[in-house]
Amino acid sequence: MRIQMRFIKILGAALLGTWSAGAVWADSDANMAQSIHVHPAPNATAGTIPNPFYYTQYEFFGNTINWTTCGANSTSEGCFGGGQLGPFGSPCAVAGSSSKVYVADANSLVNGVASGDATVYVYSQVESDTPSATLLKTIRLKIPGSATAKCSMAVAGAYLYVGTSESPTYYQIDLLTYASKTASTCGSATSSIYANSNFVIVNQSNCFAGYDYDGNFWEDGGESAPYFVPSSNAFTP
Repeated sequence: MRIQMRFIKILGAALLGTWSAGAVWADSDANMAQSIHVHPAPNATAGTIPNPFYYTQYEFFGNTINWTTCGANSTSEGCFGGGQLGPFGSPCAVAGSSSKVYVADANSLVNGVASGDATVYVYSQVESDTPSATLLKTIRLKIPGSATAKCSMAVAGAYLYVGTSESPTYYQIDLLTYASKTASTCGSATSSIYANSNFVIVNQSNCFAGYDYDGNFWEDGGESAPYFVPSSNAFTP
């Protein structure tokens, strides 16, 4: 039977692993719950979805990140499952590309205590009617851990760029081999990183560095305001 509308209540505190459609959560604290309403696709008839699709939503929840995969296929529509990434020490940025999800942690856990260097965690995300998220790689960065640091991170081509507001060092990580190299353009902390399909710019307070889609260093220079490249997410000054 085709489900025309599905209402699923997700309790962040209860998402200790993964859940599948049909699971029921109960909790006395209604403020802990997030309600998701999935409405039928426009002009769709029963049992027919012109373009089956799935999407995954993420939500920061303390030192973890909750995820939920929803969408529609030829037999049903709604939310098909979810789970939780982490726990982390101080999760500070999330990026995604080609079925991979990258989480930056500014103060990674060491023996359960947030006291380690900044770290990037790489997950494989399967978006389907049986969704999953699996940790593939843990990349320790030689950036001192901090509970107050703000992270900047972006994907450009096969490379991930990441830095924090409390370190002059930023990283370029090859997402095929996970090899990494560091850079520091002018000795200032990383303030922002912007990327589109052709180029990435790393801003470090009063200077910038630019890299092309293939990870090649292209240019650098001084700046009085952040440089950026327009992308699907608008730049807001």
